Amino acid sequence: MKKINQKAEKLKDEIKAKQDELSNLQSDCKHKNKQIKMDSKNTPMWECIDCGKRLNYPSQNELKKWTNNK
Repeated sequence: MKKINQKAEKLKDEIKAKQDELSNLQSDCKHKNKQIKMDSKNTPMWECIDCGKRLNYPSQNELKKWTNNK
């Protein structure tokens, strides 16, 4: 049982390290390339193409333009 717990803790540490790495990458990104994407709840948001960070909600005009281009 102790071996399983050690493995689980190691995995948690690795996940935390990768999450921190992603957070740092996204913080350093200038978000110059972005697009509107739907999330799992079908909510449109601007997302950086380079780092994948969800940025902000599009305006009504941006949404209209986006839906007309689809």
